[in-house]
Amino acid sequence: ALTADGKLYTWGWNAFGQLGLGTVDQGVPSPTRLFALEAPYSVVALACGQYNSVVAAERKKGVHSVFSWGPNTNGQLGHKFLDLGPVTAPSKIDALKGHTILMVRMGYSHTLALTTLGEVFVWGNNAHGQLGTGDSKERAKPTQVTLFRTSPVVVVAA
Repeated sequence: ALTADGKLYTWGWNAFGQLGLGTVDQGVPSPTRLFALEAPYSVVALACGQYNSVVAAERKKGVHSVFSWGPNTNGQLGHKFLDLGPVTAPSKIDALKGHTILMVRMGYSHTLALTTLGEVFVWGNNAHGQLGTGDSKERAKPTQVTLFRTSPVVVVAA
């Protein structure tokens, strides 16, 4: 949950570090602040998948960073490795540096990011073509969906 004053809260099952608190445990029954993504950051978008989370945050006007955490069983964290996890605290996705992210979405084991220019970046499980890359190869780092280079996208869903 993201409050109006910019505080980010997380709670629930945490067996894979998916709450981003830097720990692995049975669970957190009450909302707990995720201080790592507060000042100097301002969260602009967030999403959760099966066991993973992703957040786009602005540090300076127009300068966005994307962070992810969880077990990363299919590369859905975007950190260039298919099996890196668990990543138990927010970790920056370097491959999206320089892009201003408007929206992030997570499916069961894949992730999408939409830029303010209408570009779509995807990564993670692609067994059924859910990344839209024209094949079924998993992607461990963000890959632009080339079809949309000439027709900007305004909303994505996973």
